[in-house]
Amino acid sequence: MLSSLSFLHKLWLKIKFGRRLMIASGVAIPWSTKFIIDRDSHIEICAYAVIREFVELRATRKSQLTLGEDVKLDRLVRIIATNNKDISIGSRCRIGLGSVLNGGGSILVGEKTLISGYVYLQTSMHEHKKESDIIDSGYSYGDISIGEGAWIGAHAVIFPDVHLGDRVVVGSNAVVNQSFKAASLVGGIPAKELK
Repeated sequence: MLSSLSFLHKLWLKIKFGRRLMIASGVAIPWSTKFIIDRDSHIEICAYAVIREFVELRATRKSQLTLGEDVKLDRLVRIIATNNKDISIGSRCRIGLGSVLNGGGSILVGEKTLISGYVYLQTSMHEHKKESDIIDSGYSYGDISIGEGAWIGAHAVIFPDVHLGDRVVVGSNAVVNQSFKAASLVGGIPAKELK
């Protein structure tokens, strides 16, 4: 079991990142957590958050990443805020093993939302221009929002410009490329309302 952040660990993080990393009391963070924070970006971890082993938290290019109170991140979670956009994970959220939140656009996850293992929230897409290779074509970006009390099933993928209402349930392995209203039950490839 993880214990709260030791004095030595907290001191080391304070020296390395200064005001770019704000950690409240009662937070548990193992030494294996990887932080990448540009000078003009910030990460805030609120009280009683628990971060498991080998998590990566990244804030670059004038972005902000916030983990609310009592958030729990399982092993191998990767959260990237970049491009002057914000990622905010609401209080009491749970993010499962190996999930990735890739924020070239903003990501907002409402309170008490469950994100199962190996979920991928992708706010950017490669452009496809016939006259150039994909790698040289650039990107397009869109925001993602998930309401309060939602549940995203294992291995689901959520694309840019998707907004899911409160208490939406997304089935395992779904590919979500459109928005759904509150309390919807969705699944499939592409995701459709099931109930």
